[in-house]
Amino acid sequence: LRPPPIDRNTAEGQRLGAEMKEAEDVLRQLGQPWNGLFAAVAEAGVDQVALLGIDPDPEKGEVRLVGEARRYEDVLEYSRRLENTAPLDGVHLQSHQVQAQDRERPVRFTLDARWRIGT
Repeated sequence: LRPPPIDRNTAEGQRLGAEMKEAEDVLRQLGQPWNGLFAAVAEAGVDQVALLGIDPDPEKGEVRLVGEARRYEDVLEYSRRLENTAPLDGVHLQSHQVQAQDRERPVRFTLDARWRIGT
């Protein structure tokens, strides 16, 4: 049995159409190769770097990583290691800032990369 077609000219039809679009977006997100991305990010990790956030955008094929490192050199090493993972390339340092209010003075950074979803 097929459901009747949605009449998008009615308020109910517009609401159902919006819900269908959201459901399709969720299914598309669930179909992404998340395990490969997360495994690559974990594999590239170094003890001196704490990953604070990851913001993947599969539609654009991009990912943004936010973290803290003990030293600026650790950020560069992490960036280099990410560049050598299969699903990421074009890794570049978007921003960095020494957290002067913290007595250990870690470096907070943001890295952007292209996410090659097919790999």
